Amino acid sequence: MLAAITLTLPVFAILKAFGSLIGVGGATYISRLLGEKDYKQIKHVSSFSFYGCLLLGIFVIILGFPLVNTIITGLGASSLSFDYTKDYVTVMLIESPFIILNFALEQLVRAATYKYLVV
Repeated sequence: MLAAITLTLPVFAILKAFGSLIGVGGATYISRLLGEKDYKQIKHVSSFSFYGCLLLGIFVIILGFPLVNTIITGLGASSLSFDYTKDYVTVMLIESPFIILNFALEQLVRAATYKYLVV
């Protein structure tokens, strides 16, 4: 079971990268908008980032479930750890919208709270 956790780390890293991709891009844009004092556009950017993460997570679910056995084989799971790895990857795929959203919101909150720290 411990091998399954280790084998699924690349899947988690990819989901984290997706969240960081949207989060860092949105946070950079929000920082620029804060400098321009365009608060209405900030709401649009943050909501686009939020819903974009959810849609990307749903896309990962749709793409990942048919390929779950291929993904597990590519991760290098042996016959002893295959079932455990499959269970763990399946749970990770189901939670992928929330994992992606977690890492994106971390960046967005950092950009939005910076305004209050500078003042």
